[in-house]
Amino acid sequence: MKKNLRWLALSLAVLMMVSLVTACGQSQGSPDSTSTASGGKTVLRVARPEDISYWDQLDNFNLVNWSVGRLLYDQLIRRNQDGSYSPHLATEWELIDGGKSFRFTLREDVTFSNGETLDANDVKFTVERFLTENLRQAANWTNLEGVEITGDYSGIIKFSKPNGAILSILSELAILPKETYEEQRNEKFFQNPIGSGPYKFKSWTQGALIVFEKNESYWGEPGVSDVIEYHTIIDDTTRVSAFMAGDVDWADNIPADQIAMIEGENNVVERIKTWDAIYLGLKCDTAPFDDVNVRKAINLAIDRQAIVNSILSGGTPSNWVVSEGVLGYNADAPEQKQDLEEAKRLMAASGYDGREISLVGPTTWYARTSEVTQYIASCLTEIGFNVKIELIDGATFSDRRAGGDYDIYYTGCSHVGGDPILYLNQRIHDDTMASGYVNPAIKAKIEEALTVTDLEARDQIFKEIFQMIMDANAPHLYVYGIENVVVKRSNVQGDIVYQDKIIDFSHAYVS
Repeated sequence: MKKNLRWLALSLAVLMMVSLVTACGQSQGSPDSTSTASGGKTVLRVARPEDISYWDQLDNFNLVNWSVGRLLYDQLIRRNQDGSYSPHLATEWELIDGGKSFRFTLREDVTFSNGETLDANDVKFTVERFLTENLRQAANWTNLEGVEITGDYSGIIKFSKPNGAILSILSELAILPKETYEEQRNEKFFQNPIGSGPYKFKSWTQGALIVFEKNESYWGEPGVSDVIEYHTIIDDTTRVSAFMAGDVDWADNIPADQIAMIEGENNVVERIKTWDAIYLGLKCDTAPFDDVNVRKAINLAIDRQAIVNSILSGGTPSNWVVSEGVLGYNADAPEQKQDLEEAKRLMAASGYDGREISLVGPTTWYARTSEVTQYIASCLTEIGFNVKIELIDGATFSDRRAGGDYDIYYTGCSHVGGDPILYLNQRIHDDTMASGYVNPAIKAKIEEALTVTDLEARDQIFKEIFQMIMDANAPHLYVYGIENVVVKRSNVQGDIVYQDKIIDFSHAYVS
């Protein structure tokens, strides 16, 4: 363990020196300086380490899109911080036909930001895109039959079998304007996306800045800020420096070891235990990862507590597939301990031929990705692997992962609404990340979970599925649960940070 962390102590010391030097002499920013822009408009400036990869809300699983979606779009229902659901576009709704159908009645006073009226035809069009287009979120809509319109502002979303996650997926379903979309088609529409939400899209400078303006014709409680700026600042140190200099009002994914430098009279630090967990995805249909003993050796090689303590200064070692608060969590799961000797024994008995193994990860999505992947690579090297680390931009990473162009990939998964069925259906059952792992028993259990609506029953089924995944060490190995460190000015109000890391800025402002 000490051998693996020698380089780490030095690299973190150097990084902290760089951070402190960068911040030296910079003001923490006056709250007054962040509240207005030219023209007297109030502006909220937020910074996150992830840019938009795909603007189509239904064609990605990126957290940035769900957060941006709270500004641009409305959903039929809304998920609250306590996990309950409340009416939004749908003033009334109910599950009927034994949970196979969702009947809804819409508000009649909603228009899209271009003036187009929102009605049941827009809901039907949005939902049925999953039947007519090849969308990444289609796995969430298994057994969808379509939408029956029962009136100008009412309809029924129908499935051939009950969908146990229907409320969760509807709470994130961005309703699009049918008429405008069909006039412009996909590519042109998403160059200037239109929704019915409290803000409108103004501009996007790729890799740098997205600007949103208040939708003055919004039907609901209006936004407070006139303008919201979403700054993409990839590098952790640069993001912290921008906050310290007063260039942004709010930032997240802050390395915990920089909290002491940030805390001050005008700054607020929030440490949020998330449902987001980092895991290693393995190419299980390719040697040597088709060997369960090799997968087990990788699992045993990693000291999860060392990552949390020595690299991140926060978070929780993963002993199970999901974190506390998510359905299927097992508080009694045994600790996943490092055992290098057993890992070396398993590797020696394997057929691994010493070929170079790619460890691929996104540069921007998680704090200290470089340091954590270097540590994991050092652990794998110690048990006999020849590892090459490839950290690439998020869009390229997503494409490579979807195409199976990896040996091991490093990423995370958050469970929207605290229900893991979306993760299980997409990444395990449908294998959209191309692991090549096939386990009929696990697939059958996931199919069962898809149709069960009772929460206690779902919780039990998920525990059974997770136990099978842990026993197989496939297709994913779970490393640590993420702590999201948020920093903001003391006069920033109204931001809502969910445990699945979706952030709602729709009514946030600088007071």
